[in-house]
Order: sequence, then C-alpha cells, then structure tokens
Amino acid sequence: IHQYTDYRQTDHSGIADFCGGKEPLDRLIQNDSGAEQQKQGSDATAQNGIPTITVSIPLIRFPLTYSFQKIGNANTDRIAQIVKRIGLNGGTPRPDSAAPFENGKEKTVGQDITVGELMPEILADKPFYRRSGGGVTLSGGEILAQPEFARDLLCACKEAGLHTAVESTANAPFDKIEAILPYLDLYLMDIKHMDWAKHKQYTGVDNGLILQNAKRISQSGQTELIIRTPVVPTFNDTAEEIRAISKFAASLDGVREHHLLPYHRLGQDKYTGLGRSYSLKDIQPPTQEKMQYLLSVAEESGLLCQIGG
Repeated sequence: IHQYTDYRQTDHSGIADFCGGKEPLDRLIQNDSGAEQQKQGSDATAQNGIPTITVSIPLIRFPLTYSFQKIGNANTDRIAQIVKRIGLNGGTPRPDSAAPFENGKEKTVGQDITVGELMPEILADKPFYRRSGGGVTLSGGEILAQPEFARDLLCACKEAGLHTAVESTANAPFDKIEAILPYLDLYLMDIKHMDWAKHKQYTGVDNGLILQNAKRISQSGQTELIIRTPVVPTFNDTAEEIRAISKFAASLDGVREHHLLPYHRLGQDKYTGLGRSYSLKDIQPPTQEKMQYLLSVAEESGLLCQIGG
C-alpha cells in the first residue's frame, strides 16, 4: 500500500475530452448496466490513519477473454488481472507450468475485471482520499504488462479527480509509458542495479532500456519521478552499488528523492502456490544498521533519501 503525503488538486478539464467522456464519471458508471458492484479486485486499507487503495496488476502469461464496458468513450474493454488467475490448458502438473494445482486439478485464484466494474470500488472511498491525501496506486507484477488497461484505469481515476501513481520498473517500449503519463501524478520507479551484466544475471534482462526510460520520463516533465531500490543482500547491498544508483538518480531532471526498500520475504508464499522454487530462501533481510549505513551513502548524492516508501 502506498501512502500519499502531497495530494494536489489539479485541473483535469482536458482529461474528459481526451477520453471522450462528456458526463461525470460517477453517473456514467451508475448508468452502466454491466458494472457489477463487487467488493473484490482491490484492497482499500487504512494505515497510520491514511486510507489508500492499491490496484495490483500481475504479469499475464496466457490469453485473456475480453469483455466490453464503457465509461464515456474510453476504451474500457481491457481486462485486469487484479489477483492472478491461472488458466493454462492440461490436467496434470508440469515442471515448467505456472499453474498451481489442488487435488490434481488446476486452481483458479482471483477474477477478471473491467475498468467499469472497478471504478465504483475505488470511488466509494473518494471522500477519505480527499480528506487524508490518499490516492490510487497501480502495482503488480508489472503494470506495463497490461498497458491499455493501466492507461484507461488511470484516465478514469483522473476524470474522478483522484491522485494517481504507479509502481513500475519501466522495462517496456517507451510508447507504452508515454500513453499513461498524461494521467499520472507520481511514477515510483525501481532501479535495482547500475551494472549491466549483474542486472541481467539476476533479473534475466539487462538494464539498458530501464535506464533510458528513466531519463525519458524525467525529461518529459509530465509526472513526478521517485527512484526506489529494493536492497537485496548479495545482489546490490554494497556502498558502491547504492552510491552508483543514487548518483544516477540525482542526474535525472526533476528527481528529488531516492527510497531504499529493505528486502523481505512476503512473496515467498506466492512461489509455493505456483509450485516454484524460491531461490532466495537463504537470504536474510538486511539489518537496520546496514540500512542506516546505506542510507547515509545514498544521501551523499544530495537527494532526499529514506528507508521504505
């Protein structure tokens, strides 16, 4: 859950025209007979008295069935996997399968949902967002694995006057990122490592596109950009590695903050559910003393740095 501390009232008059919507969003949703008022697919939580909502969009690994709903003329026929749904063919487990099985049968978790179905859930807490400075964060997985849905959901949120943010590593063609920028107040971008070879060794891809997109996002001037680094022992927890990331972050136009996120094991159960091996099971989270030391290293860049965020 992401907490916003700097909610800003902005002029969203151009958003409705861009999306083709001419009626208030609440009325369009109310008039949409296909929108089901479900208390599923999103998680509204209050932490430290600040209500927030996070929409999680995991990576899709199989074809989706599309449905169609309208909010104005926005393209809301995009399906979101709010909680990962497994729908692979076959009846027996395979070593390379991402599908969890229960009693020899495929197990489906979660639901498909449209923007039209999701917005009533988000708007139900709009008064709390306004009073407390909350907003909507699209998380994952990787939201850019479903760029059209992410764009349309952010567009709908901006029509409703909500503060918007995404958590993303930006490892996608820039046109996918460019499409969401008009509807985005805050981009929380992960940069895990500056070394090309080590990044590829541990993540499976090099960091060239990620770093290039960080520069292009910052140069666009369309959204606030905060750099975040998950600190993982044996991967990127040396002073030299953190210093290099902070130095790069400080070189980006308009970037003022660098957040260090301590590694944790909260995702381990997901691997178990998917029948996959968790390769970091022997890695211990960094100590508080280690994080404080790395924080002091990051602060050498002149950025506002913090642990967590």
